[in-house]
Amino acid sequence: MTRAARAWTRRGLLVVGGLGLVGCAGIGDGDPGARPSPAGSGAPAAPRDPSSDPSSSPAPSGPEPLPRATPWRPTSEEVEPDAKVVAAREVERRGRGRGRGRVTQVVYPQYGGLEATTASVMVVARETRRDGAALRRTLRTTDVRLARGGTGWRVTEVIPAPDRRAGRLGRSARRLVDDPRVQLPAPAVADLRAGTVEPLVVDVLLGLAEEFSMSVAVFASGHPPTVFGTDGLSNHTRGRAVDVWAVDGRPVVEMPLDDPLLIRFLDAARELGSTEIGGPVVPPGDTGVHFANALHRDHVHVGFDL
Repeated sequence: MTRAARAWTRRGLLVVGGLGLVGCAGIGDGDPGARPSPAGSGAPAAPRDPSSDPSSSPAPSGPEPLPRATPWRPTSEEVEPDAKVVAAREVERRGRGRGRGRVTQVVYPQYGGLEATTASVMVVARETRRDGAALRRTLRTTDVRLARGGTGWRVTEVIPAPDRRAGRLGRSARRLVDDPRVQLPAPAVADLRAGTVEPLVVDVLLGLAEEFSMSVAVFASGHPPTVFGTDGLSNHTRGRAVDVWAVDGRPVVEMPLDDPLLIRFLDAARELGSTEIGGPVVPPGDTGVHFANALHRDHVHVGFDL
């Protein structure tokens, strides 16, 4: 996104209106996107069977069971939630089609672009598969493209993150991958191994991790190569940007616009040198590096406009 394009978004979150928006400028069992249902929302508990008392019967043996996948459901704060639901269901459907011994749980679907009749939803999902007696868990990001017609949103293309040539992690990249406060999908780790992520982005994430925990959706792989709806190359494609969809376990989309945590995170990204910060709101004290619109209601874009 150019500086001119950002100028008209400086006042804060835009009203969605006709959804004339373009794309972004430039996770473990405790994932905040895999929250349990509210208490009391399930069926009544069955009567207790005394024979199930662990003190009177042996513990079950055998391999750890696969987790049960649940459909992703939007909260009331989501912008254009129907598009996200369609994208999430497509990833869930494809996950079920991969055979027994494998479960796919959508963690969070984040926008990569949104216009009146087209959208990109970058779906972060956790794949759990059986490997002998053990379970292997992998986060993946998939770019789901949609179009809207008279019957609503429909999937037009599914673009898995490309395979990257494996390489050795540099010292800073290794610190980032090993940091328990930074949750990275497998394609993001592959980008780091391939050396496609600028050191500036790695350093700003390491700095943010000293104060916050973060859930990352994407660096480059899995993000639309151009700013959605334009021919301009995204800073994600250049390796100069990262999208964070949750901070300290809280999805960005669920934070009020004046939430102190959100404001502090936006300020910290600027203090650490980012020159292109998109989010739900422009914080007080902006020096010209922040922009806000409805597309960025569900994440914070931290990049460098070099």
